[in-house]
Amino acid sequence: MVHGNVHPGTVMISDEGRVVLADARTDGADSQENDVRAIGGILYFALTGHWPHTEAPLHGATAGHGRAAIPDAVRDASGAIAAPRQVRAGVPAYLDDLTMDLLDAGIAPPPSDVLSAELARLDIPVEDEPYLEPTGPLRFAADNGDEPSPLASVGGRKVAIGIAGLLAVALVGLLIGISILGNDDETPQAEPVARPSSSAPAAEATPAAAVRKLSVTEVRIVDPDSKLRDELGGAEKVIDGDEDEGWDTDTYTQSNFGNRKRGMGVWIDLGEERTVKSVQVSLSATGASAQLYAGTTDPPPTSSGDKELFDSYKRNPIGQPFEQHDGTTMTFNGFDADSKYRYLLFWITDLPSNDRGYQVGVQEVTVQGS
Repeated sequence: MVHGNVHPGTVMISDEGRVVLADARTDGADSQENDVRAIGGILYFALTGHWPHTEAPLHGATAGHGRAAIPDAVRDASGAIAAPRQVRAGVPAYLDDLTMDLLDAGIAPPPSDVLSAELARLDIPVEDEPYLEPTGPLRFAADNGDEPSPLASVGGRKVAIGIAGLLAVALVGLLIGISILGNDDETPQAEPVARPSSSAPAAEATPAAAVRKLSVTEVRIVDPDSKLRDELGGAEKVIDGDEDEGWDTDTYTQSNFGNRKRGMGVWIDLGEERTVKSVQVSLSATGASAQLYAGTTDPPPTSSGDKELFDSYKRNPIGQPFEQHDGTTMTFNGFDADSKYRYLLFWITDLPSNDRGYQVGVQEVTVQGS
């Protein structure tokens, strides 16, 4: 069945907690895929309070106008939306990834039963679920085969359980709720739901390229404002797959590198131009500020070369910066799906404090794409 009008204004929650999808308005141009993608919009709204699409969030309402309007999502200069974790602190990484995947037109959405099953796995005790691992990406899986389907960190389960319950029930409503309402003589009849015409074949979805971890061919530390350049060693540890080993800055007397530097960065080379979906950076401590940049040049690893690199790359930020981030993982998602990238720069502007001063370690950098 196709609902065609799934958004926060049509998800009705009773005093008893029952969830009903109301006001079906399919017009033939809608599809089950659009309904599933709309769950991503509901999830984004539940996590941030903002609407991720440019069209009006409710029928007859526009962003910022009318009592039922929903604020538009935070966007960068290219129009890409900020990930939930960049808008609100404490959003679990797997919910952030799930939301952005459902909203990404370049990734084929899962069937509704698969998405519902994945969400339902969150609402059980951790010790009873072998697929909940301490770390790892969320991956859709249609069945419980021999290969685990990790859902990443279990931190923030209280948020996850509430949202998972809401969305799982809402998805079931897509399949049976309208039918029940339509056959109940004591309730108003729902508007007819369009079904595929026998003479018009359904449009075939173009399969999206598989998103996976991309290999990094070269990595180095960028330190344009240093005279000694004594913090450049150990860069290879940020891509060795071991989060217990990483590259560390020196310890400074102030968070802004002792007021002596604009910052420091980790430069990575993917070897060739690739489609990039996200970059995840694991840090040794909370409280750091950082930004991700992209560039097209590879100057020599000298003081002057680092200055040339930073001055060039800072013109092309990816997504929104993290300011005194309350977590140890930063995920940058603001890549242009129509562009390709080879060179990236993770740039640190402020250091977190410890018992000796201000310092941070970059434990691992992971690039996802195709």
